[in-house]
Amino acid sequence: MINEKKLSAKVASDIASRCLRVERCLGIDLKSATRNQQKLESLQLNISELSMNITESRAKAHSLSATLRSAVNYFSDYMWGIKNIPHSMYFRYPK
Repeated sequence: MINEKKLSAKVASDIASRCLRVERCLGIDLKSATRNQQKLESLQLNISELSMNITESRAKAHSLSATLRSAVNYFSDYMWGIKNIPHSMYFRYPK
């Protein structure tokens, strides 16, 4: 990823760490959970819900969700060539 995406070692390490966090927290295998656009969209919604459940405020949930989703998007682009999906599609505030 460092060479192909021209990322620094620190950024690549942060992405890997966040991807592992998503796998641990959601109990999933990231390769299978990002294999196609539909699975990626579902995962993005699950990340948003997770963020709302483990943080104290909407602002913190939004920030956490954004960093985790971004890492997953880098991963899915690197592994499968699936590009990012629109932000508004996968972050919903509870009513």
